[in-house]
Amino acid sequence: MGSGLKVPVVEKPQHYIIYFEGLETPIGLMTFVHCDIHTKWTKDIKRQLKADFEWLIKARQKPLYCLRHNKKQEKFIRMFGFQFSYAMPEHGIDVYILEIE
Repeated sequence: MGSGLKVPVVEKPQHYIIYFEGLETPIGLMTFVHCDIHTKWTKDIKRQLKADFEWLIKARQKPLYCLRHNKKQEKFIRMFGFQFSYAMPEHGIDVYILEIE
């Protein structure tokens, strides 16, 4: 899944990059978040990443979505407050949503 353009919204190249990807779907435009980690996972990286992510969602008014491709990603996804939304078994993924208040 993913035919949109991934746009970096937080770049800390030595540590991580957070991207947004807008995808037009039958229910409208959905914004997916992706994160690439480029360093060893530590408590400090976790704290920095959570702070950057919280800063990002303060500017949002619509939900964010993310994809889970394997079980290993689930702890990471839930750490940021995403909840299971629906499965796409034909693609081997689950879609999670973060409602913005």
